[in-house]
Amino acid sequence: MRTFSAILLALGLGLMTSAAGLDEPARPKPPVPMQKYSSARDAVRSGVRDYNAGDKAGAARALEYAAGKGHALARWKLGRMHAEGDGVPHDDLKAFRYFSRIAAENCGRVVKLMGNRALVEVASVVDAMNAAVEIQRALAA
Repeated sequence: MRTFSAILLALGLGLMTSAAGLDEPARPKPPVPMQKYSSARDAVRSGVRDYNAGDKAGAARALEYAAGKGHALARWKLGRMHAEGDGVPHDDLKAFRYFSRIAAENCGRVVKLMGNRALVEVASVVDAMNAAVEIQRALAA
């Protein structure tokens, strides 16, 4: 009986101390300064460097800048990050949108997302090859 009472007391104290932390006001995060990039290519390089260094939030910001400028690799990487929840919140809709933009630029459309992969329908083999070449060029840049 004493052991049971001691456990209940310990649990009660533990819950009280953890609940006390909920009453504290949330501290605002300091704003992260936006970095200026000379080009979309520069932003992708910075994003890849940040990603490999473990700063996935910084990588996402740089890649979003490059994706906004039409960089295919940035769109592809952001699509993968959102599909997997890798450094950004898991969001299949955002992943679908990034993959769709790449496909649409090459006369195609995303039919289905499967995990971190996309099934893309294109009008011809030529369009499929153009899309593959675009992504390969972006990877090599």
